Amino acid sequence: MVPVGENKIEVKTKFFQLLNPTSVETNVKNVGIELIYKVIKELDLFKELPKTKHKSLEEVLEFIVATRIIQPRSYICQYKNKNDFLHKIDIKKSSIYNYFDTFLEYKNAILVNIYNKMQELTTRNAKLMHFDNTTIYFQSFSRDALKQRGFSKMESMMKIKLLWLWQLIIVALLFTIKF
Repeated sequence: MVPVGENKIEVKTKFFQLLNPTSVETNVKNVGIELIYKVIKELDLFKELPKTKHKSLEEVLEFIVATRIIQPRSYICQYKNKNDFLHKIDIKKSSIYNYFDTFLEYKNAILVNIYNKMQELTTRNAKLMHFDNTTIYFQSFSRDALKQRGFSKMESMMKIKLLWLWQLIIVALLFTIKF
């Protein structure tokens, strides 16, 4: 029993103190991402990207690659959890999607750079590379050859999506690029 004082404000304050959760807050940071950033820097993966007005283009691409390796999840989820990592990144959510056009434009140069670095660093025959990318989709209410019904992460089972099959595009590119 809590002794009831004569002051209503005191009673109210005590009541709300008892309602406060007694959980302990923790601050966990993923230090493994620093190793991935080190590898990305040593391989100089994005050296073929142009020096553009986009100051944070390389920073965003490094973030996307590193966080996808550490914990595969959507780009928005990666952005929301960007403070889980020791490496601080100061970007806007829209930057992640805005830079995809530039990334797509220079994809062949990046792939050739990766291939050349792998040839330098290893003695294996690296004729085929594998990439793991999740499917990106956009909801639509009309249907055509590219837009099909399908499942999404948001559990909207029968809505129409425009699928960008990154895996198939990258594999197709690997077979068409002359190294």
